Amino acid sequence: MYIPPPPHIFSDEQLVEIEHRLITELTVKGPCVVVLGRGAFHLLRSRARLLNIMVHASQWFRVERVMSIYHARSRAEAIQMVERSDQERCRYIRAFTGLDWFDARNYHLTIDAAKVDLATAEGMIVSVAGRLPTNAVRSWVNKPI
Repeated sequence: MYIPPPPHIFSDEQLVEIEHRLITELTVKGPCVVVLGRGAFHLLRSRARLLNIMVHASQWFRVERVMSIYHARSRAEAIQMVERSDQERCRYIRAFTGLDWFDARNYHLTIDAAKVDLATAEGMIVSVAGRLPTNAVRSWVNKPI
C-alpha cells in the first residue's frame, strides 16, 4: 500500500511571504481586486488607487450566519467559533503588521453586513472605487484625520 509523504506545513511567516509575493505579482500585472483578510490592508499600503474595505457585523448576525453556513450544533458552539476566529485574526494582524485589526484608520470604507445586503455593498464598493483619484500615490492607512 502506498502512503504519500505528509504535506509540507508552512509557518505563518512563510504564508505571509507567499501571500505578499503573489499579491504583489498580481498588482504589477495591472488593475485587480484582492479579496483577502489576513492583513492585506497592510501588505498593499503603498499602492496607488488602493481601497481598503472592512466588512463587519454584530456578533448576533455572525453567529446566525455561522449556524446557517457551518451548521454549528448549538448557539454556544457558533458563538465560540466566532469568538475564536476574531481572536485569531486579531492576533495574526497584530503579529504581522503591528496594527489593530479593528482600527478604522486601516480602512477607507467599512460596511456593516447586518445592515447592508451584499448587492448594495457591491454597488457601494464599485461606486467608491470608480471615484478614486488616478494620481493617488499612497493609501490613507494610519494617517490621522
